[in-house]
Amino acid sequence: MKKSNYELAISETIVATQYKDIVTLIAQGNNNTSGYKVFFEKSPIDVIPPEFILFQIPPSELVLNAITPFTAVAAFHSDKITKNLLVKDRNGKRTVEVLKIKAAV
Repeated sequence: MKKSNYELAISETIVATQYKDIVTLIAQGNNNTSGYKVFFEKSPIDVIPPEFILFQIPPSELVLNAITPFTAVAAFHSDKITKNLLVKDRNGKRTVEVLKIKAAV
């Protein structure tokens, strides 16, 4: 995909968790039509806390004209406890607290 097709997505909720050495970032929201591809991309700038950008690629084919929910997920390895992540979407940049999970259910 060409990066020129990328645009910032709008998320309604963003949650981050850490279990042992895996940090997971989840965004959820809705688009006005079907066919959007929504995903996280790690910022090319190496900063602490880590920064992620929520992108979407608009549909290029015929779509259903209906509100369509999306979920985007990113995960990465971290040897250290991660307290926060920075997430940029169309609403701007925000700090997301990372919730610690002590045991898998």
